[in-house]
Amino acid sequence: MEAIVMLILFEIFREAGMRLPSAYGQTLSVVGGLIIGQAAISAGIAGPGTIVVIAISVLATFTLVNQSLVSVASILRITVLLISGFLGLFGTMTCLLALVLYIVNLRSFGTYYLSPLSPPHLKGLYKIIIRMPWGKGKFTDNTNIKGRERS
Repeated sequence: MEAIVMLILFEIFREAGMRLPSAYGQTLSVVGGLIIGQAAISAGIAGPGTIVVIAISVLATFTLVNQSLVSVASILRITVLLISGFLGLFGTMTCLLALVLYIVNLRSFGTYYLSPLSPPHLKGLYKIIIRMPWGKGKFTDNTNIKGRERS
């Protein structure tokens, strides 16, 4: 329960920081997170370990290149936290398996996202393990260009 409360508080500060001008928003997020984290530890609402894990989790969302995916990552994080809280390690593994199955079946422009791992091709797996120099290899099978060498 403490992780959910702290995660929601950090998400509120992140959203507030995004809506303010850049200099003020970043300052508000950092200072607000520090003050709320210290107050939560002092009041006994959350432990220091929980604060560190949640802070790392929230900071990891800033590494996303497309910032429109931050809300999706936050919803996914809260969902996994709730399921893991109710089902324990079984819930964590179930969420991980569901995420991997989703990514395996995901297609982008008609090509599997994890190609050539998703539908396993022996030739494709060989290309993943042993890479030819940049100019020596052929085009990948996914580019629909047949029989042309790279120049």
